[in-house]
Amino acid sequence: MFGKEKVYLLLSLISSFLLLTGIIQVFPKVTFIGLRFSLIWIPVWILILLLPLYGIVEIIKRTDEANYMFWIALLLNLFNFFIAIRHFNFQFLST
Repeated sequence: MFGKEKVYLLLSLISSFLLLTGIIQVFPKVTFIGLRFSLIWIPVWILILLLPLYGIVEIIKRTDEANYMFWIALLLNLFNFFIAIRHFNFQFLST
């Protein structure tokens, strides 16, 4: 059976695949609370926002073990987060 670290790494890879699919292909659009976006972005944003938090919690909880898969998946999730921010042109430090 899979351990937590393998499931976490697999979810990180799935979120990367969904992110690239959402950037490359066009999907049906929905309107929610005045915002219009593609359906693919709902699971992408959920995974991109929640997986790094889970990874940080697991790394903090397992300080006595070598948890390389959690670190690799966390770096992949942060990379996905920055790609998504870049794709949507969020400007946090604009003046």
